Amino acid sequence: MLSILGFSMVDQHDNDPSVSIIQENIEKIKKIENIPSIKYDSLEIKYFTECSLCLTEFARENEVKVLPCDIKLNLFRHYFHALCIDQWLQYKGICPICRADVLL
Repeated sequence: MLSILGFSMVDQHDNDPSVSIIQENIEKIKKIENIPSIKYDSLEIKYFTECSLCLTEFARENEVKVLPCDIKLNLFRHYFHALCIDQWLQYKGICPICRADVLL
């Protein structure tokens, strides 16, 4: 809402639901981008050998994301290819393994 010289004017986008949806999607993308990624070969624990989404083995130079849900729930860590989990989180917003909401 805009106020000019005491008169109130409604912005044409104030009641547009598509603007709200776009803003929500931008916030979701920012949260996904803030989940840090690491190179697979820098992981100390090598018994996680494949992405649980695409079921492809991790290669030495793959970017891998570790979801923060394991910290909250004290569970094993959940590793994914960065691109796989980024796409998943845009659609679902939860860990595909334990269903923890990782975009809070």
